[in-house]
Amino acid sequence: MTLRRVFVIAIIMLIPTYLLFGPMGGFHHIYIFGIFDYMAWNGEDPSPVHFVLGDEHFEVILHPALCLLTIAVWLGILWFVIAGTRPVKNAIGEQHQHS
Repeated sequence: MTLRRVFVIAIIMLIPTYLLFGPMGGFHHIYIFGIFDYMAWNGEDPSPVHFVLGDEHFEVILHPALCLLTIAVWLGILWFVIAGTRPVKNAIGEQHQHS
C-alpha cells in the first residue's frame, strides 16, 4: 500500500468518521454523538449511579449495541473504501491507480 493511497483512504474516511462518531446534536448541557445516537453526555442533571466524566460532571450514557453497530458500519465503509482505492490491472497486466 503506497503512502498516497493511505492518504486518499484517510481523507475519504474523514466524513464517515465524523458522521458516525462525532457530535450530532444537543441542547444546553446535553450532547448526542453519532447518527445512531450511540452515546450521550448529560450535564444538565447527571445521575450519580452512572459514569461521570471530568470536572464538569457530565453523565455518560453509552448504548453498547448501538456502539457496536456504529463500529461495524464504520469498518464496512473502510473495507469498501480500501477496495475502491485498490490498483487495477489492465489487459496487458500493468497496474493503474484510480484517478
